[in-house]
Amino acid sequence: MRDFLTFKNKFLIFLFCCAVIVGPAYTTFDHFDFSHSPDTKSYMKMAEWDYDVLITHRYRVIVPALASAIHSPVSALYKALWPDREENKTKGLMMSYFMINTTITSITGLFIYFICLSYGASPLASILSLISFLVSCWTIYIAGLPLVDSLYILIIAVTIYGIKANNKTALIFSILIGPFAKESYIFIAPLILLFGRNTMSLKFQIPLFLLSGTIVFFTRFYIDKIMGTPLDANFNNAFIQFYTIPYTLKRIFSFRGAGEIFRVWGLFTFIFILGFLGGKTAKVSWSSRMDVLSIGLLIAVIIHVLLSGDVGRMLHLASPIFVVAVALILDRHPYFTMFRDLIFTRNK
Repeated sequence: MRDFLTFKNKFLIFLFCCAVIVGPAYTTFDHFDFSHSPDTKSYMKMAEWDYDVLITHRYRVIVPALASAIHSPVSALYKALWPDREENKTKGLMMSYFMINTTITSITGLFIYFICLSYGASPLASILSLISFLVSCWTIYIAGLPLVDSLYILIIAVTIYGIKANNKTALIFSILIGPFAKESYIFIAPLILLFGRNTMSLKFQIPLFLLSGTIVFFTRFYIDKIMGTPLDANFNNAFIQFYTIPYTLKRIFSFRGAGEIFRVWGLFTFIFILGFLGGKTAKVSWSSRMDVLSIGLLIAVIIHVLLSGDVGRMLHLASPIFVVAVALILDRHPYFTMFRDLIFTRNK
């Protein structure tokens, strides 16, 4: 993998991700009805340093801060290009989010590609399967709108990559930035504790987690003090999520729930389903490459789904492992022998 992934290769893959995402994400940005989205309203206010928003959103400060940092030049450019539009100020800030989220999401695509290679998938199968993530309706949604999900799925991808590639820098980034991406990082952190010991010993992990927790605590305390938020408000907000589990289960096992699951990765879902057909030998041909880390991430995502109630959006967090599975199926499953022969014959 190291020989193949020169800086030029990495940059080209990043540009490929941008090229696939930008068009659909811009269309979403340009036509989305923001009046019905409380999430985007919160993050737009946070980018203007107004934290009088839903407590669920208030502490996810990094993406709004990045959008705020480029707001002035982007708004000036937007106003110069479209001087007659009345919503210049709002659109300029939305464009800032669009640029930040598209960049972060493209970097996520690059790391997912790294993960595919680390699981033994070929470069070609990795690129083809990566498209399932890049064209996902949820990828386009989080890249095009003023949201913070892009950073969270990047954290997940970086965590998996750090463990698989024994990259300590990636795990340090995950530990320090993850809690600011979303509070549910608490369900991703155990993956590092359980499977990241070969990369970073517990003697190093534990102090780093304590440092991260301390920074998060004082950041939240400072924001709460400014906003006059009672200390028990955060606990109430956390525990209320457990009441969504019965609703989520009912939703999953419904026709609508099945539709939500299917549209996360669209027609690529059929490739994943085919991977479980064809007999035991066919299934083992690719599934033997999967490991307990992939199962651990799947368990973490299921917890996200149950506590959120937003089935499709949370299932999308499993994209790093889904893409790996599709890549291995394309590479190894007998159903795709003709597909592989066709590609290799043309390459000759």
